[in-house]
Amino acid sequence: MSPQVARIFRFPVKGLGAQELDAVDLVAARCLPLDRRFAIRRGGGWAEPSGEWQPRGTFITPERHPRLAALETEFNPATLTLVIRRGGRPVVQGRLDTPMGRTVIEQFLAAYLKEAALGVPRIVEATGMAFLDQPEPTVSIINAASLADVERALRMTVSPWRWRANLMIENLPSWAEEGWIGRPLLLGEATLIVTAPTAVSAMADMMPPGQGNGVTLSHAYRRAFTRATFGVLARVAVGGRVAVGDAVSLT
Repeated sequence: MSPQVARIFRFPVKGLGAQELDAVDLVAARCLPLDRRFAIRRGGGWAEPSGEWQPRGTFITPERHPRLAALETEFNPATLTLVIRRGGRPVVQGRLDTPMGRTVIEQFLAAYLKEAALGVPRIVEATGMAFLDQPEPTVSIINAASLADVERALRMTVSPWRWRANLMIENLPSWAEEGWIGRPLLLGEATLIVTAPTAVSAMADMMPPGQGNGVTLSHAYRRAFTRATFGVLARVAVGGRVAVGDAVSLT
């Protein structure tokens, strides 16, 4: 079978849950629409961000606040409404584009995280941009066969959610993505340029809600494969629609 797009994810709020999509319309020089559009900024009188790249440690994420990983989320892109569930039950919801909606979410997070939040957290928005850990807007890609190798080596199921992947591609040889750096990648109607491998962070140690915390994945992966990267980053060179099942090819 030919390589094709297997799954598509975006993370509307940095550090919270994924939203799985059937299709997405990519735009040149942008990340996935609404991917990391919002973030939870630490309390304590931080100034409003301007929307550009922010250094690690600026935001509240499961890397430093593991309790966040237990929260389930649902996001409505039409209304920008975030619903947070705990143990399957809704605990709070609010529109992230309104002061009142953000305040409701912020107050819940302050109570939930307690003193770890260093004050009342703030929901902030990167209009037209994204809160990423690198300055260039990128799309993250993983290879389903490489993921299967990891699962076999570590004898555990590893959700794509843990790698914060935007796109998962199937029907490729294991680790084929390592040879893509600098090459154009055609997916559906879009063209991406693969720019760099993706560094493995402590976010990989956070399992999806309801599955507990796999606190050793990043270390176990590095020991088993003697590498500190998994998957690749790519910038969108030519925008277009990408859907699950679309063909993938290098040029």
